[in-house]
Amino acid sequence: MPAETPDLRIYATVFHSDRSLQYRATVFVCLLATPVNFLLLYLILAQSKNERFSIKILSFLYHFSLYLCEMQLGVFGGMVTLYPFPAAYSQGLLKNVFDTFILFIGWCFTFGSFAYVSFILQLTRLQAVARPGKWFDMITLIYASMYLETRQNASNVQSFRSIKERLKGLQNFVTQSIIMCSFTTISIVLILQTIFNDPSEDSRIQNLFAYSFLCGTTIPAQISMIWRNPAYRNFVMARKKSIVVIPDVSGNLHRRSIIPNS
Repeated sequence: MPAETPDLRIYATVFHSDRSLQYRATVFVCLLATPVNFLLLYLILAQSKNERFSIKILSFLYHFSLYLCEMQLGVFGGMVTLYPFPAAYSQGLLKNVFDTFILFIGWCFTFGSFAYVSFILQLTRLQAVARPGKWFDMITLIYASMYLETRQNASNVQSFRSIKERLKGLQNFVTQSIIMCSFTTISIVLILQTIFNDPSEDSRIQNLFAYSFLCGTTIPAQISMIWRNPAYRNFVMARKKSIVVIPDVSGNLHRRSIIPNS
């Protein structure tokens, strides 16, 4: 029986083990996403005057859990996958506190929380449009069928403006989800491509872009949500400083920043 020929190819995963550039890139992306996320969280709590309290809380948990998921992946954990080997290691801030398995489980927990809150938020928005005042009064396992079957009479509709605002909020939520899914799909495609690459091919740059897209999905999505929501957009635009040039008696020019009244 002939002996098997050993695989003498150089595995780039082992030969190029330094992934510090990927960690620096994900940290930079998370730093860019932090002010955008905190601005949106503030707007949800302080400027969502037409939303119900339950919608505010669910929206806050939705965006906060997604932000924690990105921070866990890019900063605290700094996960690095070692394809084609079924292995990974951590290079984040908590690498000396927890092992890679615990950090990965923590990321799975935050991602699962985000997915669950996302599902509940979408159902709540649909229910607010279809049956105001009701909570998940499902008669079948398929919510879409129930939504089509349980229509409201005209006397039960609170106001056309209220329904229009809720539909607008649902549309903004769907748009934001589409943007995030687009970036996530690009990341997944890049990661899957590294799995099927030749083992001798260096895929560090490819992984860098993949994980950077994963950590930066909230940036375009949150900006889109802020811009599409009139209350959020007006609040941000009202806080922009206008520069006024005031000459003094000496002929010099002084600049003074004036914040318009909201």
